[in-house]
Amino acid sequence: MKKINLSSLIFLLIFIGCANESKNKTEKDVLKHPNDSVENNSQVSNVLIMSKKDSADYIVKCYDDFFSKKDSLSEVTFFNFFPDKFNTFNGLYGYTEEHDMPLSKYGEKHIIEYYENRKYITNKEYYTKLFNICKNGKWYADGVGFIQHIVQTELNKNPQEAMDIISKFTKTEKEGFWFFYFDGPIQDKENLKQLENILPKQEILIAKEAFNNVVKHYE
Repeated sequence: MKKINLSSLIFLLIFIGCANESKNKTEKDVLKHPNDSVENNSQVSNVLIMSKKDSADYIVKCYDDFFSKKDSLSEVTFFNFFPDKFNTFNGLYGYTEEHDMPLSKYGEKHIIEYYENRKYITNKEYYTKLFNICKNGKWYADGVGFIQHIVQTELNKNPQEAMDIISKFTKTEKEGFWFFYFDGPIQDKENLKQLENILPKQEILIAKEAFNNVVKHYE
């Protein structure tokens, strides 16, 4: 039998250990750090490329799977496939005067019901996706309104966690975010007053300007 020298044996053990560590890290990352971006997720992109209907059907399947199992894998899968851009979101969950979008009837389930049952997706991951939708959002009385309601609720509940994400936006993105935050035919000044007690002074100035722009928009 050919003898293995000591240095070769040490190298082999280190190689095996590194391979196992890399595998474990990848599996852990899949569960704890899902890819938020629909555009950057190759699996999601493939579904969206097939057709909007196929994409919608797959999201419905993912949500039903999550709601029946309530495990981490099914939740992460649904969350990964949920859109993170306003145009994509509105194209799936919104409606026009001519017709409803393919997921418009699922808005309450996929947005409100998921919000009430979210478990494995962290606040940072969840807020990042919702806030990205808001950046270029426009209020409608449909699934978009559900997003706005959740964002208002969570921002008042966890202002520091919310600001950790908003603070990374450009000024233009912040203006878009706050415009969407207040957007709608009824502008509630109480929403603005609540923010004055929890947001940094510089952020309040941007929020106030956005609120005034919303008021002008509906005059």
